[in-house]
Amino acid sequence: MSKLAVSPSSLLLSGTVMVPMVPSSGGAVVGAKPCADWEITHVGPRGVPMMQYRHEDRAKALAGIVMELGWMSSDHMVGRIVLPAGLRLADGARIQIDDAPAGARMPLHGFGRRDCMVDISWTGAMIAALYAGQVLKVHARVASSKKPVVFIVPLNRFGAVADQLKELMIQRSQ
Repeated sequence: MSKLAVSPSSLLLSGTVMVPMVPSSGGAVVGAKPCADWEITHVGPRGVPMMQYRHEDRAKALAGIVMELGWMSSDHMVGRIVLPAGLRLADGARIQIDDAPAGARMPLHGFGRRDCMVDISWTGAMIAALYAGQVLKVHARVASSKKPVVFIVPLNRFGAVADQLKELMIQRSQ
């Protein structure tokens, strides 16, 4: 595995997994560069670059999703998917790219009063699928009814933005 010259201490910490973070209420976000559905954002006092997709519809229950990713090395992405509260945590979440079979259940954690979160760590085939895919689907269940719900993340220009982020991380490490 080839490594980017990025010190783990340059990333912000979230719980037990190192992932780029965006504060939930204002604060450390210092800028964003839009790229179709995804954008590169700089967070924290050190301005750590990460890529983010955000869709919020506060008028509808269970309508928002935020996905944040960063490169740990040239072939390893880490991040999180933030979903609205009201999901069945015990059932976790499953990720699907386009019409491929959904992946294994991933733990879903409570995250404050309004959100829940899935920690993600992707390498190899999953990153290739994200580059080639059109849509990422996050499958979960509503806590009150146990009915399935699917959150959609378009992957338009995902690869271009991920490559741009990788280049920014390499520049930061020089």
